[in-house]
Amino acid sequence: MIMKGFQFNLNRVLDVRKLEEQLSRNRLLGEKHKAAQIEGELEELNHKQHKIYNYLREKDNEITVEEMLQTRNFIHRQRRQIKQVSGKLSKQMTEVEKCNTEFIEKKKKKEILEKLKEKEYQQYRQELFRKEQQLIDEINQQLKKGRWFE
Repeated sequence: MIMKGFQFNLNRVLDVRKLEEQLSRNRLLGEKHKAAQIEGELEELNHKQHKIYNYLREKDNEITVEEMLQTRNFIHRQRRQIKQVSGKLSKQMTEVEKCNTEFIEKKKKKEILEKLKEKEYQQYRQELFRKEQQLIDEINQQLKKGRWFE
C-alpha cells in the first residue's frame, strides 16, 4: 500500500526545455546588446553631424572656401556612414525580433511541461491523500472491531 515518491516521467524533457529557454534568452540578450552598441554608434555619428552644423552656423561668414569644401566632404561621409549604420541597426533589430520570437516559443514549451508536471503532482497528492484516508479508515475499523491487537 506504500506509494513511491512523485516522479515526473518527462523530467528530462523538461530539463532540456529549460536549457533551451536559457540558451535562447542568452542569445536574445546578446543580440539586444549588439543592437544597443549599434544605436550608440549611430547616436555618436548624429552628434558629430550636429556639431558640424552648429559650427557652420557659428562661423557662417568666417569660413574659408577650403574649410567649406572639407566640411562639405565630411558631411557627405557622415551621411553615408549614418545611412550604413542605420541599415546595420535595422538588420540587427530584425535579428533581435527573430530571437525574441524564438525565446517566447521556447518559454511557452517549457511552461506547458511545467504546468503538466504541476497537474500530475496534484493528482499524485490527491491519490496519496486518498490512500492515506483509506488506511486510516481501515485502522479505525480494526480498532472498533478490536482486531488490531490480535
